[in-house]
Amino acid sequence: MIHYNNLSRRINLDHIGNLIRPEFVAPNTKPALEGFWNYYPKIRHDQVLSDEFMKFIFSVGGFPKEGCLIFRGFPGTMLNIHNDMGDPNTAWALNLRLNNNENSYMHWFEPKTTGLERSVCPGDKPISVTNFLEFKPYEVKHIHKAKIEKAAVVRIGVPHSCTNEDPNEDVVLLSIRFWFIKNQNEFQKYIEE
Repeated sequence: MIHYNNLSRRINLDHIGNLIRPEFVAPNTKPALEGFWNYYPKIRHDQVLSDEFMKFIFSVGGFPKEGCLIFRGFPGTMLNIHNDMGDPNTAWALNLRLNNNENSYMHWFEPKTTGLERSVCPGDKPISVTNFLEFKPYEVKHIHKAKIEKAAVVRIGVPHSCTNEDPNEDVVLLSIRFWFIKNQNEFQKYIEE
């Protein structure tokens, strides 16, 4: 049984002035098919995350994986239901909302099937490859919905999706995966109940 309170936790990063490099500009292209979310080629963490944020991550024993994922959700759309590969109990990401859209939500699901293994590579570099399990809506049961915060730690090893319920504004998300090279207790201090 999946406990809802373990799916998403707001993380307090208010002590960091800039999370993103000032010169970074999020891509702004539309998808080929209407109604889909855009998933852009992964970008190296040192091209998007500020030095101040990187210093914080290193101070709590973390090290970001090479590629950060960027998603753009258009008004009234839903990202495909998927499960990022990895242990469902330990696979997580730090998600940052890069704009002010407060009408976007994450959803989690309980799988009824094993899902279809897929791989996408929206760029021409190996860094862009992402492996995941994809589910059709009838292959899952909806179990939880949470507002997408400015910064949150979210479980990605459980089938999930995102919706943008704002009628006019896109939502832009940056999703970062980490390795921890030491105990995560320091990082836990910043996670809110």
